[in-house]
Amino acid sequence: MTANIKTVGVLGFGEGGHYVAATLARECGLRVLAFDPLAAVGEKGPGLVRQAEEMGVVLHGEIGPWLGAAEAVFSLVPGTVAVAAAQGAVAHMAAGSGYVDLNSITGDMMKDVAAVFADSPVQVVDGSVLGNFQGGNRVPVLLTGEGANRIAALLPDSHFLVDVIDGQIGDASAIKMLRSVLMKGLEALCVECLVAAEAQGVRHLLLEAFKDLDSRPFVRTMEILTVTHPIHAARRLKEVERVASVLEKYGVEGTLTEATRVVFARSAEANLSPDSKDPKDLQKTIELLRGPHSTVGD
Repeated sequence: MTANIKTVGVLGFGEGGHYVAATLARECGLRVLAFDPLAAVGEKGPGLVRQAEEMGVVLHGEIGPWLGAAEAVFSLVPGTVAVAAAQGAVAHMAAGSGYVDLNSITGDMMKDVAAVFADSPVQVVDGSVLGNFQGGNRVPVLLTGEGANRIAALLPDSHFLVDVIDGQIGDASAIKMLRSVLMKGLEALCVECLVAAEAQGVRHLLLEAFKDLDSRPFVRTMEILTVTHPIHAARRLKEVERVASVLEKYGVEGTLTEATRVVFARSAEANLSPDSKDPKDLQKTIELLRGPHSTVGD
């Protein structure tokens, strides 16, 4: 990939593609060529093209030879068509250019994307967006693969918070999916918790009661909850069961609370308590949770 990138391609002109295209065109002064199938069909097409033109972006309705002018191509399409987008792009991309997949896909799907370029002189970069493109904050992005550092240098610090990780193709995408296990589950728990709090008239007081969580890094909280889980699963299960009864009383469907009860019940029944009652080793705890008597892991 050339060090001095002047032209980029963006596949997909939804929220993510729009953000990347606008940033690179307006903030970096790059020539931006984009693709979105809606540009070629339906009533939305002309309006979408005009919107792109106002941003300084040339929007196409089909992937074609025009993509060969791009020294780096960012893919921001629906995850279900990530591989198809790569298949459409590979025939038109120039030797030495870079293909950066920023789609919400699994690590295995990212490897399928990379396989499309196996016989191509195109550098593949595995990328994952760990936040969202709204709210005016810098968008956190993980990158890995050959050419990742060049792409990191291309994305302006004013709009992106980029971290290049030392991993293999698929690792950045895998991290996003694993992060979503927690973040999407946490989102659902927040909904369940705050709806129940409103039903009991204590929502504002509840939010105040969470202030102690601000006193330590979130990652440390994750570690503490995990290493203490095998020891205290049986006792905590009783509390979860009481929580479930409260939600039922106030007419709140405790879907996530029931799932939590199942996890604690499995751990309690498996009797996973380690020899030491003072757990400090996260690695050993995870190995215990993935052991032959556990239903949490394999």
